[in-house]
Amino acid sequence: WKRAESKTQELGRKIAADQKHLDVILPEMVRTHNQRIAVFSRGLAEGAKDKMHLWNQIKAQYHSASPQEIRTLPILGFLSSKAMDEYRDGIMDSLVKDEILGRHYPQIQSATPIITSKDLARLSASLDIGTAPIQLYQHIFFSAENDALPDEEIAAYLRKIMSKEEGLYTALDILHMMFHSSHRTHGEPILKVARDALAKFKFTRENRGMNHNSDYALARLATVSLDGKESESMAASLCENLAEAFNTYNAYIHDYRGLINVLAEKHPMVFMDTFLSPEPAKGRLNKLFSHDFELYKNPLNHISNSDILKWCDVDSARRYPVIAQAIESFTNTPASGELSWNPLIIDLFEKAPNLEVLLENVAQDLVPSTFGGSQADIIEKRAPVFKELFDHPNDVIASWAKMRYELAMQTVERTREWEEKHYRIRNESFE
Repeated sequence: WKRAESKTQELGRKIAADQKHLDVILPEMVRTHNQRIAVFSRGLAEGAKDKMHLWNQIKAQYHSASPQEIRTLPILGFLSSKAMDEYRDGIMDSLVKDEILGRHYPQIQSATPIITSKDLARLSASLDIGTAPIQLYQHIFFSAENDALPDEEIAAYLRKIMSKEEGLYTALDILHMMFHSSHRTHGEPILKVARDALAKFKFTRENRGMNHNSDYALARLATVSLDGKESESMAASLCENLAEAFNTYNAYIHDYRGLINVLAEKHPMVFMDTFLSPEPAKGRLNKLFSHDFELYKNPLNHISNSDILKWCDVDSARRYPVIAQAIESFTNTPASGELSWNPLIIDLFEKAPNLEVLLENVAQDLVPSTFGGSQADIIEKRAPVFKELFDHPNDVIASWAKMRYELAMQTVERTREWEEKHYRIRNESFE
């Protein structure tokens, strides 16, 4: 591959001095999209004696091509060459307002390895002109070399992008890539833009799912920008917007699991206040706290036991039963694959003011609401955890555990009988 690239670049150097061949190649070059053509055009820049004359020839070919034919890789290769260092600024200044190539300016700007304040000013001017599609601006800030730019300048540029129609999603993509790939410590101006982007995002049907890679980007922004007490109100607003969207069917919980988990981890009290108050998770919100932990991860797993108990103690009569219904009662032991009680459940047994209500809520974890394969097998796997409580010092808990184990085994027997009958009837229908 390196040998082919070297030969392609050398060919470009030779062709640069041959006007007869240039007249044939340049019209096709500006209409060609492959990585090799970028290497070839970089060779052209290196081989040209009069580099601006050759640039003007290339630009003229772009002006003669139809908008649908234009491909920008040749420009990226030509301008990224070190041979163009002393000419690049002047060319970039002219391209911002260029009637044809100005529509592609954000892509062309990515030819520069390091974005400077001057480059950022040109990008801002391009935004003001408004001929380039807003999505093209996401090509900037994808590398760590841009870390030298002042936060204030980046923040102002991102706010201008967000002010444009559909600009929010481009800003989200840029921020996501900055936070993902950069090792710099981002200052408050950029963190404030990230929080504002989170606040502007609408959890609507149009934005559902992975459009614009939304959950991954939103979760990353929340991870970086929602630290500390000062971001608590922003987290509360996000939680409220999510809860409203879930209950009105404008969004589905599985679309935003990443963001949900970050909110639970960063602001546990706000998260529980929203999704577990003033009533137990009801309607579609109960799917957040799925009992089907083999399939879904419960966001409360991202909250420490001490924070959960602290939240419960604020209103113990109501919150202990609610949390017992919401958390995962069982944990999976990786080595053996066997289930055991979540240690938090044992703490709840000791602290709950109304043990009977709490026990009934815990019992709901036995039967999964969604599952793959045999429901009887799942219940049979979960039932033995009740045996761990047969000798509990509290007689109420011990009696409850024995009763629940017996009911579980009866449920396994009935469910298995139904499953075998159902599968038999289904198989016979295919014969």
